[in-house]
Amino acid sequence: MCELTQVEATRRVLAGESLLIEGIAGTGKSYFAQQLVQALRAQGKTVAIISKTHTASSRIGGCTADHWVRRHIMNCAATADLLWIDACYHLATTLWSTLSRHGARQSIPLSTTHR
Repeated sequence: MCELTQVEATRRVLAGESLLIEGIAGTGKSYFAQQLVQALRAQGKTVAIISKTHTASSRIGGCTADHWVRRHIMNCAATADLLWIDACYHLATTLWSTLSRHGARQSIPLSTTHR
């Protein structure tokens, strides 16, 4: 794992790599992820946005991770090219295990770190 500039991170994500975004609250993690999502969608990629809670998922324009797993993975209908996972450290291990069935597709997990 290494620290990247936003320019380098954007280049890598647009080239198909995954990216873990960490930072303290209010530093623009979600804003940066939204910019990445817009650029990926402009490339014609499909992006699913999930979070653990209803409040967080509605704030970022997604759905809860549990709902997405039940609807898409359990029904073998996971077709998103990229999965943005907000507050990724809040997800239970069993949920991560199920999400891993999504395959080798790209992901952008976000996490708030504490000082």
